[in-house]
Parts: sequence; C-alpha cells; structure tokens
Amino acid sequence: MNGLPSLTGMTNKAAGLPRNVGTFVVLPENELALTAGENLLGSGLENSPQLQYVYGPSGVGKTHLVQHCLQMSRAHEPRLPLIMWPAAEFVERFSQAAEEGRIREFQNRFNEVDLLVLEDVQVFERRRESQQQLESQLDRLIQRGGRVLLTSRKSPGELSGFSARLINRFIGGVSTAMRMPGATSRIKFLTHFAETEQIPISSAAISHLAQDLAVSPRELRAALVQLEAAAVHGKQPLDESLIAKYLQREALQPELQLSDIVRAVAREFELSMVDIRSKSRHQEFVLARQTAMYLARKLTQNRLETIGQFFSDRDHATVVYACHRIDELISQRPHLRRRLAGILETLEVHDDITC
Repeated sequence: MNGLPSLTGMTNKAAGLPRNVGTFVVLPENELALTAGENLLGSGLENSPQLQYVYGPSGVGKTHLVQHCLQMSRAHEPRLPLIMWPAAEFVERFSQAAEEGRIREFQNRFNEVDLLVLEDVQVFERRRESQQQLESQLDRLIQRGGRVLLTSRKSPGELSGFSARLINRFIGGVSTAMRMPGATSRIKFLTHFAETEQIPISSAAISHLAQDLAVSPRELRAALVQLEAAAVHGKQPLDESLIAKYLQREALQPELQLSDIVRAVAREFELSMVDIRSKSRHQEFVLARQTAMYLARKLTQNRLETIGQFFSDRDHATVVYACHRIDELISQRPHLRRRLAGILETLEVHDDITC
C-alpha cells in the first residue's frame, strides 16, 4: 500500500447507524475496507476520498460490503443517481454500443450519475478501448464531485494488461484489502450466520468446522447450509460427528456436475454442448451459455472461477454478469422461465430456483 492515501483520522459519521447493518459481519479482515466505504458513501464528511478500490479473493464479501455501504448511503441520499454494474456489463454494453455506432449514447448515460459502482474491474484486462472509456468516465465523474467504488480480485499493483493512466486513477483513491478470514473470524462468521438463520448447531461443532475448513465466508455459508440440509434429511443432529463426515466428503450426496447441466441446457435449446461451451458470441449460443452458467451457480457449489473455466476459460466476472442477466430476463420473458422449468425437470430438480 506504499504511496496510497492513509486512512488515519477517518471517522465513521454514519448518522448513528450500527456497524452491522443487515447481515454484514464486521471482521478484522474487512474492517478497514468497511470504514473506508462508509466514509466514501457517508453523509457530511469533509475531505473524504472520491474513489475507493476494494480488492480481495472471491468469496470474502466484497459484494456484500458494497451492498452494505449503499444501504447506508441511501439512508442519507435516497434519490442518489447511481450506476451499479458488474465490470463485465460495462465492457459488454460498451462493445455493443461500439458495434452499433451508439458510443455517444453510452457515454451520456453517465452524465447525471453521482456514484459509479463497478465490481470485478480486473475484467478490463487487455481491453484497451473499454479502459479508455472507463478512464474518461472516472475523470468526468470525479471532476464534478462524484464518487466511485470499485472492487477487484487483484490489487492495483497486481493488475496486468492495464494502462498506467488507469492504474494511477485506482491508486489515486483509497485502496483497501479484504483478506480471507482466520480461524477466530471464521468462528464469528459461522456463529452469526447460524443465529441469523436459526440453524441448531453447538459452539463446539462450529469451532470444529471453522478450524478445519479454512475457506471464504461464502464457502463457509454454503457448507453450513449443506450441513443443515444433510442433518434434516438424515434426521440427525448437526454435531461434530456429522461435520467430521462432511469434511471427509461422506455426508452429502454427490452434486450435479457442470457437464450434466450443460447437457440439459443443450437439449432444451436444441444446441450441442460444444456450442454452449464455445467462445462464439452468436446470440442463441450466448443465451444458452448464460442460462447454463446461471444454473451452475444456483445448483452447484463450484467456485465462480471453476464455472468460468468450464466455459472456454472465461473470467468469473462473466459468470456473475450471466447470472444478473438471466435474473433480469426471467421477469421479462415467460418463455425463458418455462425453458428453465423444463431444464430443472430434466435434471430432476424440484425447487423453483427462479423465485
């Protein structure tokens, strides 16, 4: 963090709001990033930075932190004009605008925006034209007093394929890391989630799980949900014995494979599995591919990176964008919802995951 602005002296003046809003859990590994985010989006703060760059590995809670800070901000500025996109959506929308000769229209979308939130900005790597657009929008927004919140899996110094000018914009703000939780933080997180979701589990069992499962908060949450389901299904307590079996991969039934999902999607869309997993941008292939990614995210415990790699080595942010896109289309296209129902029937999944 050499050369970055210090956070010393920053104060949390969020109008008395508690540090934990909603389900966000404050841990030593995320507290600095949280403080900076609250100062960025707080009300009445003098000399606060206009740009924050939050970085850390997948699953540590960057998106959750963004949502927490936006919730706090809306308490002060309920009509705050903002754009909140996955960075992959910025790239996709700009590429489409360039192809259709509508770049000026794309740029005008940002004219009245006071807050820009982009997640997973590492996807701009080696996308020179998209980087130029982002740099231009950051400069215009900051010059008129707006604010910017960016997240990434990489620190500014770890980014490759980026222009020096854009990296300078990133380090010109406040750069804060979110780290993987240590054992004590994993216990705190699991305890909080178990209490919030009313999952019956003892402190000893939580400690056992936390000590032996050194993973991200997202994966800890998924593990606890799986364990609760296994306990209910097996009519047994969620105790240390069940956790030991889970940790040995004996407690749960094997989950769906990514190939199973792609096969079912290919059958519904009357395409080949090769088409869906390919790099082709043909519209029919894109919709089927995004549907497969959406279902893979909903129905499996695979990491976003694993899902992206399965589809011709795509970035995990592309998977995030696909999920957002399908969520939007489900409410707009009843035919797509029926297709999803057909795919779920083929996979013998009986839950309505689209609710």
